[in-house]
Amino acid sequence: AAEVEAFAAHPLVRARYRAVPGDPVESTVKALAGRDIVAVCRGRMEFGPRSLGHRSLIANASDPGAIARINEAVKGRDFWMPFAPSILAEELPRYVERLPSGDMRYMTLAMNTTDAARRDLAAALHPYDHTARVHAVEAAASPEYHALLSRFRAATGLGGVLNTSLNIHGKPIMMKPREIADELLAVPGVRIEGLLVGDRYFTLADRS
Repeated sequence: AAEVEAFAAHPLVRARYRAVPGDPVESTVKALAGRDIVAVCRGRMEFGPRSLGHRSLIANASDPGAIARINEAVKGRDFWMPFAPSILAEELPRYVERLPSGDMRYMTLAMNTTDAARRDLAAALHPYDHTARVHAVEAAASPEYHALLSRFRAATGLGGVLNTSLNIHGKPIMMKPREIADELLAVPGVRIEGLLVGDRYFTLADRS
């Protein structure tokens, strides 16, 4: 809680964002449905090579324009470098062809996708062959992220989101809320519409 309050008091956050009252998950779902990019920093940080919804940038994967917006605003990656989808585990049969036997919770397996995935998750698939490096989100393993994606599905019918690590391309993943302000918001040109930090949601102050 103290780290979240320190983040909210940071000069860059106070100058550019405002806290949204009410349920932060509801605000996040509305932002994603409206095709905003949202930075997520909540709970314990992931251990391993991938961000799995605790230190992530997430977006509406049905919006192909999300790729360019994330790359231009944050990542600076080549256009052909694909992002990846976080998919509710119970939605995998809808989106993945021939489910593999391996563990899909850690975004380490690539697989072919269905027509439904190419519609609902287009921005999180490889642009050439529509394969996906899937992050299966299970309620038991990641209850908060699973709950967020479930509410997003209830609002939009989409069973997953685009997920990429919370960092500038080539830099380490951000661990603490303050690092978002010091290392991300301080970079000229970075524009992230929403910030889900701990139990609070922040949106750009210049938006209604």
